[in-house]
Amino acid sequence: YIGGWSHKIIELYNPYVYIFEPVPEYYYKIVERFSKHWKVLVYNFGLSDKDITEKMALLNDGSSVYRICRTGEYIDIRLRDISSFIKKENIHKIDLIKINIEGGEYPLLKRMIDTQIIEKCQDIQVQFHQFYPNANQLRNEIRESLSNTHFITYDYPFVWENWRRR
Repeated sequence: YIGGWSHKIIELYNPYVYIFEPVPEYYYKIVERFSKHWKVLVYNFGLSDKDITEKMALLNDGSSVYRICRTGEYIDIRLRDISSFIKKENIHKIDLIKINIEGGEYPLLKRMIDTQIIEKCQDIQVQFHQFYPNANQLRNEIRESLSNTHFITYDYPFVWENWRRR
């Protein structure tokens, strides 16, 4: 959204950070915010289970392709397949992935599990959203799959949960 969480992580650990923001207005704010941080890479697309252009409802930090915007503010955004991105960038290890993508976590995590990308992730911090169709069932299925490679370190259902690789 605007990079607040990433800013805190950078202050604490000075890691390499990849930020994905499909909304141009927010993307440019993030680029400006981290312009002096050479270890931060910012991309003007989101990650998903496939390469696609979608309509996104503009709802500030709740912007989503899965929600309705009562004011009618929508924009076209790009989503990229995480598997293709990981291969193209030659990424072999992910220390921490934070996923808060307003419903997009379900297809993204399913793709990560199906392609074994999940095994590259040391910690997975995810916020599942209940407005997504069949959210409870899908969350349970994803959690069951995650339990094969990770264990849960904390769980506040539909708020935040963290999974650490076994």
